[in-house]
Amino acid sequence: MPCSRLRGAVGGHNYPILYRQATGQVIPLTTQGIVLGIVPDPYFVPGEIVLDPGDILLFYTDGITEAMNPQRDLFGDERLATVLCASHQYAPGDIADAVLAAVREFAGDTPQTDDMTMVAIKRV
Repeated sequence: MPCSRLRGAVGGHNYPILYRQATGQVIPLTTQGIVLGIVPDPYFVPGEIVLDPGDILLFYTDGITEAMNPQRDLFGDERLATVLCASHQYAPGDIADAVLAAVREFAGDTPQTDDMTMVAIKRV
């Protein structure tokens, strides 16, 4: 079976999260790097992962985890991980839809002030 190896670096924002099908764990992919645009010559430490069948890599902006409900609680990393675990069997677009639906349910009618952007990659 061919290897699905990804190599990249993080230029600020939230760390991507990785759902491992074999263990059911959600792991933040932490690497060193500074937010793009802060310094003239930024340095980024590249990282590499191998996606096994069923693994999901989710990139997302902080508008997801910083979405607030009427009590001003944040949606947070733990809720995001819970939704990813609960929707891992879906196609990538449906996983993103499940996350957005969970955020909307959590936030209720509370207006949000940040974008909510995601990219989901799943190895089949």
